[in-house]
Amino acid sequence: MIKKRYEDIILATACIPWNDKYEFQKQSFAKQINNLIDNGITHIYLFGTAGEGYAVNHKQFEEIVSYYAKLMDSKSLQTMVGLIDLSPQRMQEKINIAKKYGITDFQFSLPSWQEVSDVEIRSLMDELLGKNRDCNFLLYNLTRVKRFLPAKLLIQLANEYENFIAVKHTRLSDEDIEVLSNEETPLQFFLTENNFAKLSEYTDCSLLISIGNLDLSMIKQFQIAVKNHDKELVSSYLEKINTIHTKMKEIITGPYIDGAYDKLYVKYNINDFSTRLLPPYQSPPLEQILLFEQMVKETL
Repeated sequence: MIKKRYEDIILATACIPWNDKYEFQKQSFAKQINNLIDNGITHIYLFGTAGEGYAVNHKQFEEIVSYYAKLMDSKSLQTMVGLIDLSPQRMQEKINIAKKYGITDFQFSLPSWQEVSDVEIRSLMDELLGKNRDCNFLLYNLTRVKRFLPAKLLIQLANEYENFIAVKHTRLSDEDIEVLSNEETPLQFFLTENNFAKLSEYTDCSLLISIGNLDLSMIKQFQIAVKNHDKELVSSYLEKINTIHTKMKEIITGPYIDGAYDKLYVKYNINDFSTRLLPPYQSPPLEQILLFEQMVKETL
């Protein structure tokens, strides 16, 4: 069996709380990190979609990265920072900033201005992975960037780039299940709750928590149940998760960007956590948030 390049762990995101002047709220951010750590979540990444990595300027990026690195280092925990941007040159600027604070694991997504070709994908990876061989990279694979990479191509890329270590796989097709069931790969695949349970029936993979942030104790038990192939217990947990998702869509009458929902999950456990998003994106009104929180209490 091929050894995975990244640990089989629960991967969680850190959202960014802003005050009414769009200034970073350190205290609330620390509460969020500590809540995850206190519940046994040790791998927390910064600046995905939920962390508004697409929106921060370089000054905000460095301010938040430096504070995040300090918090994580104080607990001897693994760091990872997202590089959402439109060019490898701008991604490299972010890498250079993060390296100053000892960070060498990064998330990247494909540029989204135009769908990239296979040649352009390799050009991007040559610029990032090829020029930063002292760093490791996880691909944030999502349809928003216009090109969602199938498992077969991802496995090929892993064979070409030794520091390509993992994938946040936000969609799961039957073809991907077949490929990952029959081909060994050093890549670690992270999927959210439903797809994690589904793919785990066929092959080893790892959990990226989403709605599970609402109850971190439950999600730890869910991960164990999936790994133990306890179908009855897995079904019970998924029923709660899917019920919350369905009712949330009825209460939170968006559409809102992904990060708006992730901040709701954090606020459920940290009451003073701001759900404000950087412009132009909006968060749900307070009355909807309160209805959502009441629904979650009744469902969990």
